[in-house]
Amino acid sequence: MAVIQMRNSAAADKVLLKAIGDLSSFEVGNERVLIAIYRHEGVTKGGILTSTKTEDESDYQGKVGLVLKVGPCVNPEGRELTRGFAISVGDWIVVNPSDGLSMHAGAHGSKVMLRMLPEKVIHMRVPRPDVVW
Repeated sequence: MAVIQMRNSAAADKVLLKAIGDLSSFEVGNERVLIAIYRHEGVTKGGILTSTKTEDESDYQGKVGLVLKVGPCVNPEGRELTRGFAISVGDWIVVNPSDGLSMHAGAHGSKVMLRMLPEKVIHMRVPRPDVVW
């Protein structure tokens, strides 16, 4: 399937962070990474509307997430050399949809799907969330 560029993908990180709210009191342990799953917002860059089902499916089948928090054992010295890159807050990363613990957290009533996963299941870093479907 061809990649479909979404209208607001460049600002997706700001939208997610606003919806989640303050996570400053959250602590992630060991080699875990907390990500927010990118949700296709329903309008492509060309103006084509996608279905609500497509948007909802992103929560459970989404492969791209924004790194929100990293544990103290992520990026130990030398690890970025074997992986090829370090993992930082603000990165868009690609993971298997079935990896990790899915949850909602942060602002009361936030509908943003979060996933806690071990760093070893991260496959790659991408420049924008809509380059992988």
